[in-house]
Amino acid sequence: MKLDSGIYEFMKAYRDDRLAKMDSGDIPVSLAEGPTTVLHVLPASAFEPGASVNLSSVAKERSLTGLAGEQWSLSYDFEGVLVWDSSASEETHSYVQVFRNGILEMGDTALLAPGGERNDIRTFERLLSETARQWMRVLASAGARGPTALMLTLLHVRGWDLNGSDTGDERLVPHPIDRDDLVVPEVFLEDLAADPTAALQAIFDPIWNAAGYPGSKWTG
Repeated sequence: MKLDSGIYEFMKAYRDDRLAKMDSGDIPVSLAEGPTTVLHVLPASAFEPGASVNLSSVAKERSLTGLAGEQWSLSYDFEGVLVWDSSASEETHSYVQVFRNGILEMGDTALLAPGGERNDIRTFERLLSETARQWMRVLASAGARGPTALMLTLLHVRGWDLNGSDTGDERLVPHPIDRDDLVVPEVFLEDLAADPTAALQAIFDPIWNAAGYPGSKWTG
């Protein structure tokens, strides 16, 4: 896989910039507070001069959703195309922004909500995998091209206990996550049509490590 080092630096800076904007509330929706899942999908083509994708191709998809929600609305906006959970009257819990250059940002505060039915590591892995695969197909159809970086960030997750059962080694002692934010190392796909199973596994493993486990049991 060949990725220009300059583009890689732009990708990292882009992630940092977007996380700072989320922290300041400079995002396209009023996102409810709580543990937040943020996924960035950054195709290398998005960093080419004048990069753009077919937003009409994105908007015509009928089954677009974020990570968790009941009622989904769609709108064009200045940045590109926005999909959000509109079941709540004021704050939303989940959104996806497709930027006109082909970058995708997914933000969600429902999937890891304390006490919720979805606040389970296996449910988290399944829904993130399913939703990421769906959106990567959409981006590819709209004209985005790899190599593609997948960047997962979990915000405000201190104290999350994965309840991952037996570690297989009596010496290992699982524990709740001991930091506020997990900025998971990025992984790369050769192109958006590639099987993302190995890449997703590499994303999930550090989350389990942060809770004292040797790695994810997710198999795709």
